[in-house]
Amino acid sequence: MPTQTMITDTALTELPTRLRQAREDKGLSRAQAEKLTGIPAKSIEKFETDNQEPSISRVKTLCDVYEICPADLLGMDVVNDDEIDDDGFDHDDVPTVEAEEHNDDDVDTSIPSHRALVTIDDTEVLEPIIDLLNELGVLRDDGLESHRRRATRLIEELQEQLRSLEPVDLIKLADVCELYRADCPTANMIEVVFSESMDKGQAYCGKIEERIIDTAVFGIDLYEIERKPLVALAEKLAWSHGVEMKGTALLIFDDWGTHQDLALALRPTLRKMAIMGEGPDLVDSNKFKRRS
Repeated sequence: MPTQTMITDTALTELPTRLRQAREDKGLSRAQAEKLTGIPAKSIEKFETDNQEPSISRVKTLCDVYEICPADLLGMDVVNDDEIDDDGFDHDDVPTVEAEEHNDDDVDTSIPSHRALVTIDDTEVLEPIIDLLNELGVLRDDGLESHRRRATRLIEELQEQLRSLEPVDLIKLADVCELYRADCPTANMIEVVFSESMDKGQAYCGKIEERIIDTAVFGIDLYEIERKPLVALAEKLAWSHGVEMKGTALLIFDDWGTHQDLALALRPTLRKMAIMGEGPDLVDSNKFKRRS
């Protein structure tokens, strides 16, 4: 008898536990899982503690590494076709209700939050960008110098796609990429900037877009690193690679301005160095201490 698979609400509730169990069964730490999947260990932790819902693409990536079937991870139930009506629902599990007259305006067409993993209506615009970021992260782990042309092209594709995101989606992605929150605006703040000036709003978004790409190229948001080691790096690269202050800040003695100024000055050179395999390990918290 023909069958179909269906995802139950219980399965979605149990997904965080199933993800953790699958990783542990494979004998992997979260750090090891990050290296194999390109998904940040912090994100994996959030998936496993039900603090963040993984996208379908990330579920598939984790399943590939954990060597399990997505259907098993999602706890899909097998249902006979003759138990399912043409609309695709198993009506044996749906209580019968008495029909009531209503207006179309009264109908709630929103998708329940627990169905988000299946429909991803609220994140589908981010899916291709997240996939590109993950791919770039995997290349970084393997060594960008072995994938110079592909890495360069991925950065270009990311820049192009990020420019099409509205502020609310851009900030969602910033959260996923774990940009340093103290220097990350809200969507409402960006909208205020846009209301004052279109050009300023676009420039503001552009800075966030580049920070998002930084997390894939460097493995960290430059704004998360303390200013002192960034200044030391800027002074070193000023001599070796001609790095200089850009924007409105002025170079006075050893003053390289704010994190924004430092990132603007350092980013082009650091990206080239990373792709050539010559860049510093910015993820090393001993050399590049984190801001609190």
